[in-house]
Amino acid sequence: MIELGKGMGGAENAGAAPIDATDATFMTEVVEASASQPIVALFWSRMDPQSQALGKELEKEVAATNGKVKLARVDIDQNVMVAQQLRLQAVPAAIAFFQRQGLDGFQGMAAPSQIKEFLARVLEAAGQGG
Repeated sequence: MIELGKGMGGAENAGAAPIDATDATFMTEVVEASASQPIVALFWSRMDPQSQALGKELEKEVAATNGKVKLARVDIDQNVMVAQQLRLQAVPAAIAFFQRQGLDGFQGMAAPSQIKEFLARVLEAAGQGG
């Protein structure tokens, strides 16, 4: 099984490596950091194959924004508190934050076209167009 961020290419090659947020760092690295830049938080589990697939696709599409959006990953197997506070019902799940607020999100697997549409909505809400 491929682990997120290990040999997936995309974001690492674009110089915008995803952040691995934890229960302890989520407020600082995601919510507070979203004051100036949209951040998509991916909630995933090592035990879920869809999490792996969505992680690879999100990394690729976020990298294609050329730094306009940042990706933060939260392993819910090791960081339960944030997922509980956000009342996530399923993984994988993605929630976009901007100006310290949740903007948009989805749960479950998404097609590449849906991920592109999601990121376009996030960029539009952040005043950066598509």
